[in-house]
Amino acid sequence: MQIQNKELFKLDKKISEFYKLNHNFFNANANLYGKKLYYDKVKELKAEAKKINPKNEFDELILDNIESILKINNYHFDFITNPNFEYSINEFLDLIMGKGSWKFLEKTIIYRDYKMRWELTEQNRKINSKIVNRFTEDAQKLSKEFVPKLKSDILNYGKENNYLPKDFDFNIFLLPPKDGSEYSSWRPETKILNLGAYGFYHILENNKTKIKPMKAYVVGFHELLGHGSHQIYSRDLPESIKFTDEIGTITATKPITEGIATYRENEGISYLKSNAKHLELTNLDIIDVKDNLLVEYENRISDIYYGLIKERELRDKKFDSQKEILKITNNYVLANWFKNDYKRKYVDVWSQLGYVFGIVHYNNMLNQIEKNFGKKYTKENKNKINICAMKGVWSWEVYPKAVKYFLEKE
Repeated sequence: MQIQNKELFKLDKKISEFYKLNHNFFNANANLYGKKLYYDKVKELKAEAKKINPKNEFDELILDNIESILKINNYHFDFITNPNFEYSINEFLDLIMGKGSWKFLEKTIIYRDYKMRWELTEQNRKINSKIVNRFTEDAQKLSKEFVPKLKSDILNYGKENNYLPKDFDFNIFLLPPKDGSEYSSWRPETKILNLGAYGFYHILENNKTKIKPMKAYVVGFHELLGHGSHQIYSRDLPESIKFTDEIGTITATKPITEGIATYRENEGISYLKSNAKHLELTNLDIIDVKDNLLVEYENRISDIYYGLIKERELRDKKFDSQKEILKITNNYVLANWFKNDYKRKYVDVWSQLGYVFGIVHYNNMLNQIEKNFGKKYTKENKNKINICAMKGVWSWEVYPKAVKYFLEKE
């Protein structure tokens, strides 16, 4: 797909450069010189966009996407850098993540599944009694030996489902426990999956150390078949909708990149179920990884919600966060903990937005596709929809229209 309007073609190139400026400013938003550079560039790009008349439907999508990204990112930066931001906290979240976003957070906090958490704690306690420390020689040896199998399984699945080209290859670097205990990442330029050591845990059974690779598969599906495939299917598209290192700090597109990757995580769970015997996994192992992912997701929701509540308290001296938390949760211990011990602010947790709202916007896209094409089409063309959903890095506002466009052109 190519842009037909010459002025839009030039603007598209400028927007891809703007992403680098945006990335730099997000990591240094206290820099007043950077702030001036950023807002001057946004003003310039907005003015250029207003003058453009798209030549066809694809041009119109690209222009809508550019205007959406500039608008949403502006709201976000205004909120972060302006103590007198004109909208309330809940209005702000709805502006940058879509109508109903604040209510979604509140509902999750109010109806948290304490029973599941309690049972998971008991389950983890039993597992932890058998855990072998990651730093032991046996554990590290088993993890390293398992990596080629992990790579082969994910590659084969990706190629069978057309997520990856038949000649695609990549490298997995297993991060040592000290450095890789928390995060994994996909490096699009070098095709490297940095896999955190947390992807594997090890238990002692009958005096033998056994590996449990559930999280490693979920992470692999997320990083490679989510981000990696998204990169591949976007590489021949215009510059402003390509998957690059900078897109992680674009507020409007982060939910789409993470939504696709989260959807692949769900496929990873299904893969583990189907291959449990082959991987020597029990039903309890599958339940464990599913429940831990749900808790991780709810914790991210909590971080965004608490961070914004803390931000409101910093800006509005009459606002009492403890009373607010107590009012919606009826949980005195939680409210007291938040008031006295929760120290994170919104700027510390904003990066969780994409992970929280990604699956929300992905499901919204699927609902729109079903509305436009019907249930029968949606059911019979799941793989086709999955592929078209990876064509371009779009603002969540434009995303459903973009996927619909690619499906119609298939």
